[in-house]
Amino acid sequence: MATKKPIVKEKNLTPQQDEFCRLYTSWNKLYRGNATQSYIKAYKLDVYDEETWKMLDKKQYNVWGVLWGKLLKNIRIKKKIDKLLDEWFSDKTIDNELSYVIKQNEELSSKVSAIKEANRLKARVREVVPLNFTIDLTDKTPKQLMEYIKKVIDAKK
Repeated sequence: MATKKPIVKEKNLTPQQDEFCRLYTSWNKLYRGNATQSYIKAYKLDVYDEETWKMLDKKQYNVWGVLWGKLLKNIRIKKKIDKLLDEWFSDKTIDNELSYVIKQNEELSSKVSAIKEANRLKARVREVVPLNFTIDLTDKTPKQLMEYIKKVIDAKK
């Protein structure tokens, strides 16, 4: 007789763990992908002297590095980070970000690139591929020529 496995409820993340995940996946350059800074901020750790902005205790900083390493191995943390990244890289978010770059007027090269990318994604502009080939028209019927052209076009796709 098979024994039933006990149903284990998945625990929620602590507020600090949740904040760590949000910071780690944020667009903020200080925290995005930076587990150490995300950990320090999420757990409200005193790392720097507020007047000199010098690091208070380098050994403690290294200990925190070990701790955030453990956080990233936690399956619940991984799932939360994956979920947040999926939200960030949804079509809607990407369209919003492209829209933001298109609407700004500071970085015109970025603006032009974003417009090109948006048009490519929306399939509003097709890339033109030049076809260079020579056809011997001797003894070819129009039907044979059309079949040959279709083969060449299909081969380029």
